[in-house]
Amino acid sequence: TETFPAELGQLAGADCDLPIDAQIDYVNYELYVDQASMDATYDLLARGFQNGGGTVDGPGCPEGPGPIVNDDDRALCYMFLVDDAQIQWTDRAHFIFANAFHDDGDWQALFDWWMDAGPVAP
Repeated sequence: TETFPAELGQLAGADCDLPIDAQIDYVNYELYVDQASMDATYDLLARGFQNGGGTVDGPGCPEGPGPIVNDDDRALCYMFLVDDAQIQWTDRAHFIFANAFHDDGDWQALFDWWMDAGPVAP
């Protein structure tokens, strides 16, 4: 059970475990009250993975770990544990921070899913 706010400025969150045959294994979305709170969470986790032995340096998805240039939003692919391809990103228009991973290290599948993940205008 998670208590909100889990992070400063967090309004809500949703964790999603996907079926075994899905393109990714897990995704988490968090809604923030403002951009500053959302960016603070992004920065904290990026530093944590970098300082905790995770790999964040490289060409970026879909080739491997590293930042992705994505207009005004921020995105970072990183390797955690042995073969977990992970991505975290922000949606500044909606103050959403999210992260997802693919347990078998398939950077291309993770990147393809992320490119289609939205948000999608109604």
